[in-house]
Amino acid sequence: MQSRTPVSLYPSTPGGPYYSPYPPPKRDNLALIIVLVVVILVVLPVIAAAVLYVMVSGLIGTPRTIPTVALGPVTQSGGNATVPVAYLSENIDPTNVYILLQANYSQTYPVGMPHSGNECVLVATGGYTLCVYWTDTDGNGLLSSGDSFQLTGEFGRLPSSTVFDFYLRSPDGANLASAEWTTLPPSPLRLAFALVTDRSIYTAGDTLNVSITLTNRGNDTAVLQLPSPCSVVFIVYDDTRQVVFNSTAYWGCVQVVWNLLLEPGASQSWVYSWGLEMNNGTPVKAPGTYELVPSFVWGRLYQDNVVRTDTATIAVTP
Repeated sequence: MQSRTPVSLYPSTPGGPYYSPYPPPKRDNLALIIVLVVVILVVLPVIAAAVLYVMVSGLIGTPRTIPTVALGPVTQSGGNATVPVAYLSENIDPTNVYILLQANYSQTYPVGMPHSGNECVLVATGGYTLCVYWTDTDGNGLLSSGDSFQLTGEFGRLPSSTVFDFYLRSPDGANLASAEWTTLPPSPLRLAFALVTDRSIYTAGDTLNVSITLTNRGNDTAVLQLPSPCSVVFIVYDDTRQVVFNSTAYWGCVQVVWNLLLEPGASQSWVYSWGLEMNNGTPVKAPGTYELVPSFVWGRLYQDNVVRTDTATIAVTP
């Protein structure tokens, strides 16, 4: 049996047998792994944070400093109120200030500030319409320390016995300052009558002219509901204190309810004439002395609220 010589799988080379080459050496990847870990854990978060900051930086402005404002004690005069600005850490453009006013803790809405001077901003609250004025004391056109706000009724005084809350607010609704006060209770109705004649001495048969003035001496507005415009009359007494003439019986007047409104210190006048006769139409005695006394009709209505009556005394000669 013939023997076979093994055949090499690799081609022979001149000068000797062929040997298989060594495999290439393995490379160490540890450094690359460390670099990748550092990039993932450190560099990428930093880049992401930077991108996020750039995205939102336009939405986050510089924090706005809210000025410190303090209002002083509220003073009341003539039924109205003054709210002083006691302190401001910095002057404020009035377009950046809103006014909120509440009556008896009612719900209301802020309004812009008025211009300085006689401009009034109307505020509706608690069933009332009120008027707010701003006094720019230093005239710089800005809300400053020493300025003040005046509050009145739309057509007169603030309502009596009412709790008011006055707020200054920023455009975003932040409360800058506030003040609270209660208006005074209504004062008793105080009225005064005054009667004057055109002369003090008359001759029998003359016509006498009478002027009667009713004045509100109280601190509040007087609203008088009278049964007619002729509700103010005069009564004539002789020197024995007997009534010789009452204008109530002499004049006819349409019975129409008449509402008379008198602000404090305001007056209403009536002018009448009298022919020096008694209620029965006969002339008064001459010579004689007579006192003319103003009054509400029938001595009723608001007669109990009359705190002063000025009368006139005349002499009648034959």
